[in-house]
Amino acid sequence: MGYMPVEWGTAITAKKYRGCGIGSEGARMRNRLVSQRWEDKYYGLSTVKVNVTAWSWEKIGVKAFNFWEIPYTSYLTCTCTDCSERHGFSSCQFRRQPLASTPSALLDIYDRSKGIKPIDCTVLISNPEVAMEFEGNCRKLHTQLNGCGELKGEPLVSGEISISSMIRAADFFSKVREIVKNQYEK
Repeated sequence: MGYMPVEWGTAITAKKYRGCGIGSEGARMRNRLVSQRWEDKYYGLSTVKVNVTAWSWEKIGVKAFNFWEIPYTSYLTCTCTDCSERHGFSSCQFRRQPLASTPSALLDIYDRSKGIKPIDCTVLISNPEVAMEFEGNCRKLHTQLNGCGELKGEPLVSGEISISSMIRAADFFSKVREIVKNQYEK
């Protein structure tokens, strides 16, 4: 699909070390390691639930993004077994909702005057353009696989995160794994 989504995970810094730049330096190091391997063919992502973690990533240019615009990526990162549609729940009550995911609403995360506080689960993306290209490539391949009878179910569309879309995403990525595996076995 041309690009590699890389889940960075998160950084938790003990209270006595907060403000020392450890979280930002960890973010910088993870980004550097990934970029050495994948150069410009990747986008890093992380889900955060506390605004201060987003602040650490912001220092290296990684910003909050709208889960709802990236349904294939959302499938890859929305893996909570106790709430995700991926695991059969009707909707994740922790994920930032569409109205709270507008560009202006996402900026609110970075308002330091509000102090450190929990936030709805928010995805951070290092390179939104690459993420959107990945989504487009997934949609295109999904359509092609549908057309030749290799896969059932419509491609995912922006704005859709549901049990149905997660099942279609699982089928899609399973088929992609099968195709890649078969290519390596030849």
